[in-house]
Amino acid sequence: MTLVFDKQTSVPSSSSAQAILTNSPTSLGIIPGTISFDVATTTPAAAVTTTTPAAAVTTTTPAAAVTTTTPAAAVTTTTPAAAVTTTTPAVASTDPPSSSEGTLGLRFSLHQPFNSNLSNRSSSEFKTLSANVVTNVNKVYAGTPGFNRSIVNSFRNGSVVTDMTLVFDKQSSVPSSSTAQTILTNSSTSLNILPGSIRVDVATTTPAAAVTTTTPAAAVTTTTPAAAVTTTTPAAAVTTTTPAAAVTTTTPAAAVTTTTPAVASTDPPSSSEGILSLRFSLHQPFNSNLSNRSSSEFKTLSANVVTNVNKAYAGTPGFNRSIVNSFRNGSVVTDMTLVFDKQSSVPSSSSAQTILTNSSTSLNILPGSIRVDVATTTPAAAVTTTTPAAAVTTTTPAAAVTTTTPAAAVTTTTPAAAVTTTTPAAAVTTTTPAVASTDPPSSSEGILSLRFSLNQTFNSDLSNPSSSAFKTLSTNVVTNVNTVFAGTAGFRRSIVNSFRSGSVVTDMTLVFDKQSSVPSSSSAQTILTNSSTSLNILPGSISVGSSTTSGSAPRPTAFTLAALPLSLALLMVQLLAS
Repeated sequence: MTLVFDKQTSVPSSSSAQAILTNSPTSLGIIPGTISFDVATTTPAAAVTTTTPAAAVTTTTPAAAVTTTTPAAAVTTTTPAAAVTTTTPAVASTDPPSSSEGTLGLRFSLHQPFNSNLSNRSSSEFKTLSANVVTNVNKVYAGTPGFNRSIVNSFRNGSVVTDMTLVFDKQSSVPSSSTAQTILTNSSTSLNILPGSIRVDVATTTPAAAVTTTTPAAAVTTTTPAAAVTTTTPAAAVTTTTPAAAVTTTTPAAAVTTTTPAVASTDPPSSSEGILSLRFSLHQPFNSNLSNRSSSEFKTLSANVVTNVNKAYAGTPGFNRSIVNSFRNGSVVTDMTLVFDKQSSVPSSSSAQTILTNSSTSLNILPGSIRVDVATTTPAAAVTTTTPAAAVTTTTPAAAVTTTTPAAAVTTTTPAAAVTTTTPAAAVTTTTPAVASTDPPSSSEGILSLRFSLNQTFNSDLSNPSSSAFKTLSTNVVTNVNTVFAGTAGFRRSIVNSFRSGSVVTDMTLVFDKQSSVPSSSSAQTILTNSSTSLNILPGSISVGSSTTSGSAPRPTAFTLAALPLSLALLMVQLLAS
């Protein structure tokens, strides 16, 4: 502001003027310590001259004007409209920075739902939120030497990411990025800014060119108050010629919408960006539709996960976005990619894991299931083609196992052709997508054998993997065991091999990423013994052993399928010979 006194000798000292305003009670919410007075080295003459058409009127409205009643010509010749259009007032708060000014880029996230109208600078939602943000940010930086104004460039999703430009009088007035970030971080505003989301950078480009369309001369020239002056000729009519409102209508919004926003949250990482892979398990039932990226279930859960993960990493320097690659069973294993501005911005795996572990989200993440690794490949191809649903659904060779009790089939004499057609072993071995929770271990994976007894009555149907009793109990057991071992480094899945009597003896296989990831038998036994599950495991019945062979060995059904045709053929020969 500029304080104007009668004459130069009436001007008090800067300290006196500062003390007067500091000690006075006002309705303004002035930030303590932001008041400063300086001797004005330049006078804002141009701006002042536009606000003095009153003098012209008052000089032409003396008694002579009243007696002649024809001072209209004198008044109309003042045509203050032209004066206003030439006054180039102090730059409005939405004006782009000039080449002589200095700038900083500012970004932060507001903790509120994103509305698609916020992407449209002409919408009332954009204008309302923009005005509120500018008011608060201007108040925060008001005491920063050289600060001039702030500009909202755009709003985008996550929760509401706000991109702004801080404008300073000149380049030498621009504070360091860290100083500007600290000022806003430590300030109190009515904005609900997400903690840790504030980021200030040196602005490499200025949005000046886009805003060159702000030539609201026409709006100013519409202020033709001649009629008002000729009818009343007092100062009141002149005071209505305050074209400030017209100037404030210079909303260069449309031009600034050309600012290409950051890459959308579902875009795959580019070659210049840095990435980390992220995996965790959600404690909720798995739905087969979650394997289909086109399903509403996948899209709904994916949007929720991305929103929460983006919020957790919003304050991490260089973080850009997160991408959901896939959901799979156990409970819901979530594979994601964290994308950073560049490779040098990527934090260590342990730091990234700690950030999500210590953050508060609405996701029901299983404790200990969070794992972050250096991504060796980019998920671009996988994102566009990840539809392995068919492979997952085919991993149910239980029907073939039911042929292993074919006493009746043997007596039917010569069902050999039918038996030889039931050799889906090749189909089982060809299912090599991302391994499903019931897939047998591959040769590169590591395994442990697990056995325990459930305190419940054995039913003969539990010997038949095709029965509903087997499937129901197997699903329950796998869900519980996967939950228990979800936090164990390298754990992939568990497989039920069989149920047998006593009460219900359960034989399983625990599968790990690789042989070196397999924990000791005693460690695995302790993990299950000390865990809380819904399974009624008999105390002392848990035993874990090292498996000497890998591959499909823990799945006796696979061997049975391969040997079945030969065994039946030999049996048929013996029957015919007899």
